[in-house]
Parts: sequence; C-alpha cells; structure tokens
Amino acid sequence: MEITPEREYLLVTEFFTGAVEIGDADAGDSIIDQGLALIRTLWDAGIAHRDIKPGNLMVRSQELLLIDVAFAQVRPSPWRQAVDLGNMMLVLGLRSSPQRVYRRALAYFTEAELGEAFAATRGVASPTQLRAFMKKDPRDLLSEFRALAPPRPPITLQRWSLQRIALAAAMLGAIVIAAVVGGQAFFPASVKELDAVYGKVLAEIRAQYTLGYLSTNPATDGAWRKVEIKVEPTNLSARTISAHLSALKHYGKPSWPRLPLRKFANSSATLPPSTASASPSPPLATTGSRSA
Repeated sequence: MEITPEREYLLVTEFFTGAVEIGDADAGDSIIDQGLALIRTLWDAGIAHRDIKPGNLMVRSQELLLIDVAFAQVRPSPWRQAVDLGNMMLVLGLRSSPQRVYRRALAYFTEAELGEAFAATRGVASPTQLRAFMKKDPRDLLSEFRALAPPRPPITLQRWSLQRIALAAAMLGAIVIAAVVGGQAFFPASVKELDAVYGKVLAEIRAQYTLGYLSTNPATDGAWRKVEIKVEPTNLSARTISAHLSALKHYGKPSWPRLPLRKFANSSATLPPSTASASPSPPLATTGSRSA
C-alpha cells in the first residue's frame, strides 16, 4: 500500500485476550524464531516499529505478538531498521542467552546485518524500558552480542550539520535569555515529557512574587544595573532578572543600540523639561520564583 501525504487512513487493531508480556513467559526457540521473523517481515515490507521493548512483545499460547504501532515508520532509514533488529535480539536475549539468539538469527539475517544492528544499537537508540531491564540483568548483553557479531565501528547517532549547529545555537540562546530575565528553559525530548514540563511551569507560576523597589542610584544614564535578591532562611533561593536598564534623563539618543524608548521620543507625546529632569527613576516591577 502506498502512503499518500494528507490522506486519512484507518488503522485496525486487535485486543489480545489472555496474552502476557514476554518477560512473564517462557522464551523457547519457537518464540525466538517468531521474534526474528517479525523483524525480517518488517524489513521486507519497508517498515520500522521504532519501539521494540519487553512491554510491546506479548505471548499467547506460544505465539509472539507485537503491539503498539503508534510510532511505526514507513520507508525508514537502514539505521532505523537495524536498531529494531538489535532491540529485538536484546529483548530475546533477556529471556534466554545471546549465543542462542545469535545462532538462530543467522537463519534470517546475514552476519553483516547483525554486525550493523549492534553497531547502531547504543544508548538512547534503545527504549527506556529495555535499558532498565538490561541494567537489572547481571550480564552485559550488548557486549556479548557485539563479541559474537563481526567487528564494526559504532554508528554515530548525531552527525553535525548546519541545521544541527543552528539548533544548538538557538537552544543556547534560549538558555541565556531565560537566565537574564529570571526564567527557565525546558527542552523536552519527546511529546511524552510535555506533561511533566507543564507541571513544572504551573508550579513556577504558583510560586511567583512581584517585587517593587526604588533604586538608590540617582543616575539616569541608561546603564545596566545589577539586580540581586537575597531571601531568608538561607536555604531558599530566588530566581529573578539579573540586571535592568536605568531610566534616561533626556529622551535623546540612547547610550545603547536600539533602545525601545526611541519610539516614544519620536512620537507626538512630549513631557515638560522640568518634569523630565526632576522625576526620579521609576519603580521597577520584577518577578521572581521562590524555590526550596
């Protein structure tokens, strides 16, 4: 079937009654063969599941069932398909042994394909649940599989390009701006992390205070003024703006580029000279968060 952009497709799924996760089932040669055959079928169809983990592999009456295809990808890259193979073999290895799984995998894949799978499967390429299961296992499954497969340098997941450099610069800029204005930058790695980020933002808003003050420095030179707020008890900290611009005595040419007051100076509104020279620096309203 050809997937056409901007068209709607109905995905039919089935509820598997009586199935259990592969972690709670016996994984004999039949289950291992079915898992490897599933990946071979996906490869031949040009599809990647992208979330091979113990929670998505169910067993019912010695039949292996692959569920949760929400993240499946049509026409994936060879790297993405290799990761699916590596993750499937790791899941099967958790229930048996790397040597047993590798030996049976040779009936479905070449040694070069198996070498590529474990060169690509590293770190974040594996789902969080699978990594947690591997940490609990006393064996180093990934190293054992790599020792069985033909040697191949690890495949780099992050390749620097102009787009990645621009993205990194934008993220750094967001962090700097957030620090200057007393805010906080969030960079969720996936949609699943958005709920946690929203919770943090709401907590920040609920713990926010507005403070007003008069500067003791009478100079109206438009310079940067450092802002520091200390709270008691000392185990608390306040996150606020780090500096602000002082007022100008005259609305002439500013001492820094692109002062927003230029618009006011060029508008029809004017102030009497006596008022402009006699007014002190206006109170500055700042916002800050109090956190333990």
